Amino acid sequence: MNSKTLSADAAIARYPPLTPFEHYEHGKDADPTFPNLLKGATLTDVTGNIGAEVHGVQLSKLSNAGKDELALFVAQKKVVGRLPSFPPWLKTRSKYHDSI
Repeated sequence: MNSKTLSADAAIARYPPLTPFEHYEHGKDADPTFPNLLKGATLTDVTGNIGAEVHGVQLSKLSNAGKDELALFVAQKKVVGRLPSFPPWLKTRSKYHDSI
């Protein structure tokens, strides 16, 4: 074992035990027509059933209703790519900023 690999005992000692929590599915509250999420956005389906590219959505400016719609949209499409308009701090701190 090299010095960077933790043993199972060390990992257990390093992190507190998991505690139960109640999950709330926000997508169930969403409007399935996505008026807050897709207002002013362009949508391109990758396939008929799976995947979509969404352009023109500012994630940091979504209302709670828009976030609920995003949860439902991702659940329905399985894969959502290129939700653009990443915050400037992410682009400046990412060594892969050309791909964002």
